[in-house]
Amino acid sequence: MSRPLVSPRAPSAKDKITCTCGRIFKTDSALQQHQRDSRLHSNAAETQTGTTVGRIPKASRGKVADGLQVKDKFPKQQYANFRNEEIFPTFGGLPGENDVNLAFYDIVDGFILTPRKHWCFLAEIIDVGLFLRVRLIVRDKAGTTVPVAFHTEDRGTGFAPSQLRPGHTVAILYAEQHDFLDLTTGIRQEEYDGIKVDPL
Repeated sequence: MSRPLVSPRAPSAKDKITCTCGRIFKTDSALQQHQRDSRLHSNAAETQTGTTVGRIPKASRGKVADGLQVKDKFPKQQYANFRNEEIFPTFGGLPGENDVNLAFYDIVDGFILTPRKHWCFLAEIIDVGLFLRVRLIVRDKAGTTVPVAFHTEDRGTGFAPSQLRPGHTVAILYAEQHDFLDLTTGIRQEEYDGIKVDPL
């Protein structure tokens, strides 16, 4: 019996393995050896999510699983400066509810006011009142004590009682001074969208 002649064949397109750098290899083990030894592939590989995954030296691994570290491509964000009176005004620096303050608002179509910048009133809760509606007594960073009255449909009962405690911080976006009927000036809060209470 004679053996059939086997002629050497050229590798077909499906037998070729192409590396991400463009080099072509015959076997998977050759590709892996190339990726281990090549400087191009030694420190990082691009993943489908767009983040770079790289190896961490054993001394600095800590609690990172499998020694992989994800590096963000975005620059680090700066924290807000709570002392900035333009962004975090005191109660005295807030615009009045019935005033047209062009430092805070732009006029659109001749009579519609829209905020021209973001501002947030920060204050510490001093006291909580529950007569007819939730009414907070708060103190801002200048030491001014003012009321914050909730004129929402549920009269402010949407907050959990554990949130509204003295010592917690209230943050109100686009807060405005309001003159109440009892001749006090404070903040009238009509919706929950622009307010947050946290134990800071």
